[in-house]
Amino acid sequence: MSQCAEQVRKLAMDAGFEPPSTGVPGAASIQVAPHADAEALSAIGYNTFGVDARQAAATDADAFSAYELALYGLKGVGAYGTHALELNAESAELYSEVHRVLGELAIGPQDKDMGAGVQLAMDVGGANLTAMKLLDEGHNSRFGAPEPTQINLAPT
Repeated sequence: MSQCAEQVRKLAMDAGFEPPSTGVPGAASIQVAPHADAEALSAIGYNTFGVDARQAAATDADAFSAYELALYGLKGVGAYGTHALELNAESAELYSEVHRVLGELAIGPQDKDMGAGVQLAMDVGGANLTAMKLLDEGHNSRFGAPEPTQINLAPT
């Protein structure tokens, strides 16, 4: 295990996280050649975790669609959260929820019904609201609360 990976593992263990007893599914368990180039890594990523691979692994097209909705929503959470972080607004609860959802997405919709996927998408929606709230707080603390202002609309 690399020194960086060992440090991350130690931080996780100190925070109370226990490694799963049956191994970690998905991206966390993938093995690649130590000197793989960017093109090879890209091909592994696409063939293992790309849309086509995820769709082929899904047993229910509706569940797959709901999980994809959650994935694309999570990208929005990332955008809002990153912007909020640039304004010094962040939340450990938001990070925790993002990690939980990423774990669910790594496992994927195999053997799950659409209800589980819709619930995951709804959870992402809640995380998105949290990220938007953080962004609003960051904007307000940096720039002040917005207020209606009269402006001159005449051409100059």
